[in-house]
Amino acid sequence: MKQKKIILLFFNFVVLISLITIVFIIRKNNELNKFKNYPREIPEFSFQNATQDHFTKDSLNKKHKTVFIFFMYGCFNCLLMFEYFLPLVDEMSEIQFIFTTTEKYENIINYPEIKMYEGKQNVRFFGESNEFFKTFRVSVIPTVFFYSEQHILIGKYESEIQFHKLKKFIKDKK
Repeated sequence: MKQKKIILLFFNFVVLISLITIVFIIRKNNELNKFKNYPREIPEFSFQNATQDHFTKDSLNKKHKTVFIFFMYGCFNCLLMFEYFLPLVDEMSEIQFIFTTTEKYENIINYPEIKMYEGKQNVRFFGESNEFFKTFRVSVIPTVFFYSEQHILIGKYESEIQFHKLKKFIKDKK
């Protein structure tokens, strides 16, 4: 009788370990697949607009992480995002923040939410970036991509961004 209990206990232990392993494998697979439709590395790009010189992937500081923020001005979550990112920009000067929209640069530069960023050395705004949206396969606004110093994708957030999670993620990856 005691031997049957031991065998049953051992069997239950093996089943439990197997289930935990399966769950771990599924989660790891999902984690790897969540970026499959997006550029795993910062793609080649080129911008030139009213107040910016020619700006390309090579213009990025290779010693800093890069956050690309895709937005539209009329989007409510985007407006919240501007307020949210302002303290992050000040706290994390070693991170480059690239804000981009399909709207004309001349239009967006005068919006009060964008004027708050004037003089921030680690922030750039680009307008009329339809091709950039296509290159990054952005289909939801706002979308935030977070890339390492080696230009490898390490995080992506879209739609109703949970800012506290994003801030924690950026600080943890800092």
